[in-house]
Amino acid sequence: MKKLSLLLLLSVFVFCGCSDDDDVKTYVLSLPNYETHTLDMGDQENPDDSWSVSSNWGTTNYKYNLLTDASGIFEFDIVGAAGYKIGKNSDKEAAIRFRDHDNSNKLESYRVKGLYLTNCVYAYNSMKEGSSIFEGKDKFGNTDSFKIIIYNMDKTQSVECTLGEGTQFVTTWKWVDLTSLGETEGLKFNIKTTKEDQWGAMTPTYFCLDGITIED
Repeated sequence: MKKLSLLLLLSVFVFCGCSDDDDVKTYVLSLPNYETHTLDMGDQENPDDSWSVSSNWGTTNYKYNLLTDASGIFEFDIVGAAGYKIGKNSDKEAAIRFRDHDNSNKLESYRVKGLYLTNCVYAYNSMKEGSSIFEGKDKFGNTDSFKIIIYNMDKTQSVECTLGEGTQFVTTWKWVDLTSLGETEGLKFNIKTTKEDQWGAMTPTYFCLDGITIED
């Protein structure tokens, strides 16, 4: 089953800087310390959406919530194992949206400077050692790759970041320049791995993200 999950530490610091020359404000979503617990995970008892999917393996219950930071600018989709599309009818893609810093009820376009990505332990172990789930078939060989594709909100521009290639895997934070995306109301993500079977990706489709930097 294909899954798109943003693995985030449960804390946030938002920096706002202003240049005297061009009056540009810079906002940085940084996740330095999980002990602070300043991300709003939404109402878990009353999610924004919920649904069930049945298959030969049983029924899976899904809950959809929004996660926001203290500034109200960065808004994330939180959904459990629901695929690249989310919702009862798979009518929406998982995204990070940018809210107006003066009015959180509407979206605002910002220039995205970039963000940091790295592998999570789950995906790293699968690529490096293989897993018992796939009897080691998910272990990477010399021609395999694992990539994150980052789009602007309307998906007219994209930037590709490789987190695994052959037997080389990213293990530290990697800065990804997103200035080519232009002004956008948010970001969308896709994951590509060469390790697939008839049901989809064998590589766990998870990654770690930090330090989203946008300019107003």
